[in-house]
Amino acid sequence: MTYREQKIVNPLAEGTILRGAKQEYCIRKALGQGTFGITYRATTKMEGPLGAIEVNVAIKEFFMKSNNNRHGSEVTYSGSDNIFESYKKMFAREASNLGKLNHRHIVKVLEYFEANNTYYYVMEYCSGGSLDNVIARRGQLPEEEALHYFGQ
Repeated sequence: MTYREQKIVNPLAEGTILRGAKQEYCIRKALGQGTFGITYRATTKMEGPLGAIEVNVAIKEFFMKSNNNRHGSEVTYSGSDNIFESYKKMFAREASNLGKLNHRHIVKVLEYFEANNTYYYVMEYCSGGSLDNVIARRGQLPEEEALHYFGQ
């Protein structure tokens, strides 16, 4: 495995449908996993002047890699319910706070919702990857380029 490749533990199955408050989403692929979540590429249908089109979105799921498991699409937890609920609330607060931001260099949160005993937030999908991926691929960035990104 290379620097950023990883085995994703217990992701939602491809084709799983998530129903948010505004849209319905179909999981297409698990993209990555951190300590507190799994990020997916999903699709949804958006209505426009020419009819419905299928759009890619990114969805982050609250899933504590070391303590969560899955029964079907339902998230289960082994350990203290208080800890799970506390972190779940922090994740929801993060989604809410990110949803209030509006800047061209920050991915927009489209909605967040609770389902399957956990929280999800849906964001614009950026196919170029993260700055972290760029650094992993290229190594150290030249100072001028790093300052440009920092300024954004």
